[in-house]
Amino acid sequence: MIVLSFFNFLNKDSIFAVASGSKAEHGSSNKIISEIASRTGLSISEIENIMELEIEKPEEEIEIEVEIEKGVAKVKLEINEIESEFILNMTDKEEIISEIMSRTGLTREQVEKNAEFEIEEELEEEAECKTDADCEVGEVCKEGECEEVEEKEMEETEEQEEPESE
Repeated sequence: MIVLSFFNFLNKDSIFAVASGSKAEHGSSNKIISEIASRTGLSISEIENIMELEIEKPEEEIEIEVEIEKGVAKVKLEINEIESEFILNMTDKEEIISEIMSRTGLTREQVEKNAEFEIEEELEEEAECKTDADCEVGEVCKEGECEEVEEKEMEETEEQEEPESE
């Protein structure tokens, strides 16, 4: 809806008009000119000859957060107070940007300007050992790593490994 909140004749050759509304778009000027015509009794052609109209669209508020972790991207969007979330099975930044553009209608420039990428890099280290047998002589397996044992500990380990004789 376009609301013509104010208009005034500045002189016989110009009209000043203030219009507001959430649907300032192509074709809005015709609605504003028609409203001025109905209020003034001027013809549309007379108004078009003396009026210069400028419609400003409100700036969009865009927030985009992308968390990349374990082969997926979690995308959180807020565009003009409307929130949306989705998960993408991709980690390539360019592919993610393209998908956000496709789903939202935003331009590449808008996405790149407003997107914050957070990449969780987990270094998955493989365990060095599972049992003492995986370690060198004089070492024991503790929490997936081979560690040297002191002689006292080694004697206790050997005693535990020897079968008891009766």
